[in-house]
Amino acid sequence: MSRLFISHATADRSFVEQELLGLLRALGFDPWFAEEDIQTAQQWERSILGALKSSKWFVLVMSPRSAMSEWVKDEISWAIDEIPDHIIPILIEDCHLRDFHIRIPRLQYLDFRKRIRDAREALVELLVNSEYKPYIRDLGPPDALRDLRQRFWRPIIDDGLQIVLGRFTEFSQFEQSGFLGVGDAVAMTEIQSCLGTLGISGVPISYADRLDGDALKTNLILLGGPDANVLARETVSRLITTLKFGDPDRHVIALFDSQGDKYFVPRRGASDKIENDFGIIFWCQNPFEPRKRVLLGAGSFGYGTWACVRHVLSSEFLTNSLVARGANLECLIEADILWETPQRIRAHIVRELPSQK
Repeated sequence: MSRLFISHATADRSFVEQELLGLLRALGFDPWFAEEDIQTAQQWERSILGALKSSKWFVLVMSPRSAMSEWVKDEISWAIDEIPDHIIPILIEDCHLRDFHIRIPRLQYLDFRKRIRDAREALVELLVNSEYKPYIRDLGPPDALRDLRQRFWRPIIDDGLQIVLGRFTEFSQFEQSGFLGVGDAVAMTEIQSCLGTLGISGVPISYADRLDGDALKTNLILLGGPDANVLARETVSRLITTLKFGDPDRHVIALFDSQGDKYFVPRRGASDKIENDFGIIFWCQNPFEPRKRVLLGAGSFGYGTWACVRHVLSSEFLTNSLVARGANLECLIEADILWETPQRIRAHIVRELPSQK
């Protein structure tokens, strides 16, 4: 899990807490920022410099207030000297970029002044593509698989689609899947990469705790289970299913088949590492708008979510008779976890969902 240093003015702390921390943790980063005013050079040396040295990324929150901060300027100078290729400027209010450092205007900044949603998506794309590309498979499919994916995805895209992630703000310590929350982030990126091979781009990414009621009335891809994704929790509560998630209020790390009366529990190996994970896939009518569809993929850990996406993109899933005739279905998959990546994914249960509420 990479550390990410956030340089900001004390007066901009609410922006950091409301707009950045949950998102960065959801993407698997360990964000660090000064939670109290820095009063002395000795205090700066002790607390700030240590955090800078342990950080891979440097995020600069730019506003008129941070432009006047000598502490921020000292932090920028360090970052430009030490990690110049890992600086992410974020502009939240109009200000003069040269007031920060002579090199700052040369860097591409993310504009959070008006189009906040676009800026969030750009931040997600930048960090995930930079940090997690090594984990993502080459998704250039053979022609037969490409045709299957086109038939599955094109109607959903044309009818309106958004990807919805949880933000891990409440359960950040619980969701630890080898790298914190990264399974969901990489699952999202694999979907985007797959769609890119089909010539499809620009699918919006939203965060479950930021959606309004109208945003629910479209085709949805929900990544992450009810612990982290509040929309997944609301969706599951409206579905009649035989596959169940563990109780998120009690942090139960297991999936349950009520028809077979059987629990599926991830296996841990040496050093408490996850050796296999399970996931549940629901492909069904959107309970908030029955004319639309929901694809929900979630594992006991993030690895299971990632494996769910890989299974949905496979010919095994796309050629299933329930998928072919557009039925509502539930599916339980298992994946071996090798080198922090889901391998050998197999479906143990595929059932048509009963009539919904």
